[in-house]
Amino acid sequence: FAIRLAPVVFANQLALDKTLPTPGGSANGTAPDGTPLVTVAQPFIDGLSEQTAFGNVVRITLWDYTDPANPRLIGGYDPANAATDIAANRTDSFGKFAVQVNAGGFTTNGKKTIGVQATDLSGTQGNIALFTFTLKANLSNINQPPAIPTIGMNPSDDTSGGLLITRTK
Repeated sequence: FAIRLAPVVFANQLALDKTLPTPGGSANGTAPDGTPLVTVAQPFIDGLSEQTAFGNVVRITLWDYTDPANPRLIGGYDPANAATDIAANRTDSFGKFAVQVNAGGFTTNGKKTIGVQATDLSGTQGNIALFTFTLKANLSNINQPPAIPTIGMNPSDDTSGGLLITRTK
């Protein structure tokens, strides 16, 4: 017989990364309510779970549990998307991880509750460890396409008599 255990995320080991994203990390002090203050739109969550080693792979998923009735996947491994099964979304050989929230993961500022869950190679999902912080980031460019570049002609280069075209040789 076999005993199949789910990978555990240790809630007391969850923290905001002090160096990622560069240059200043994910945390920026303490909010008035005592929670960590985050001023970047895509913070990294650090933690500890089962190790990825000896043929075992442990993937980490980030959930937004701010509305517990409607949790949303906001980063890390997505079981429905094989492209997210990458080293950046896994634990290392010591069980440590640093997983980033996806672009557009947060659409509003305020107090956030993040659920962190590990999934092992067999697909067994572990507990959901909760971590709370206050988000105060610039979210204005989230899900916005980049600005359309504009190209202008220097009037001194216009040899077309105001038609704004160049000549080729």
